[in-house]
Amino acid sequence: MKYVRDAAAVVANIAINSAGQTIAKSKVSIQTPVRFVERGLSVVDTRTYVFGVAPLILADGRYGVLNVCARMEITPDRTTMTTINDEDYYEFHFDPGSIIFPTDMVVQDDKIIYFIVDEIYFQAKVPWYINYNDLCNLLASAPEFADFGAAANLEVSEMFASVVARPKGQTETFLRTVLKSAKDVKTTEAEYVGMKNVYSTVSGTMNRIAGNYFEPAVEGALVQPSKQIDDIQRILRT
Repeated sequence: MKYVRDAAAVVANIAINSAGQTIAKSKVSIQTPVRFVERGLSVVDTRTYVFGVAPLILADGRYGVLNVCARMEITPDRTTMTTINDEDYYEFHFDPGSIIFPTDMVVQDDKIIYFIVDEIYFQAKVPWYINYNDLCNLLASAPEFADFGAAANLEVSEMFASVVARPKGQTETFLRTVLKSAKDVKTTEAEYVGMKNVYSTVSGTMNRIAGNYFEPAVEGALVQPSKQIDDIQRILRT
């Protein structure tokens, strides 16, 4: 199936009743990576919860992406597995008239921030439905839904996104340097380099071998030596 982002189409196919429940007006599905369950970001059990940055997908492949930095309870009619870009996902299916979200309330849990930052930014395990704009706004709802006030400054997540996002096949080039307009975010294919990857995220030999990344940083400095002398290298060499 070809997926096309169309938030307006999704909004037209769901409804929220007076009890705060979200109802499917047509067939809808939600996906969450299997590894999110392994990390505790989502829960598949007698009660099911998905991490709230997730896609709502219509039967024809149009989808929209939620941005709720918390686990959201869902009540699917059935659950299947699917594989996209070599990654396994749980897919939760809702028939017309079914309740997608039984409540609009979530439990605040600031510990969830560590796991999503580690997954998305540090390890660059970015699900297919998250684009560059989503990366920049990933923590936007964290103050409200995760009781994590440090995320109120969006410059943090924007900085993280600018470091990990690269044009497809150009891991030494930052995606932000090739985007000329907001439209380019939709048309420019991206790949991601984790912030733990000192080969591609840190420049300069001294920067690579400093701090807690000594062992992999030394490997990075050897594999990709500096092309120019940084200020700190100049000072330390004199």
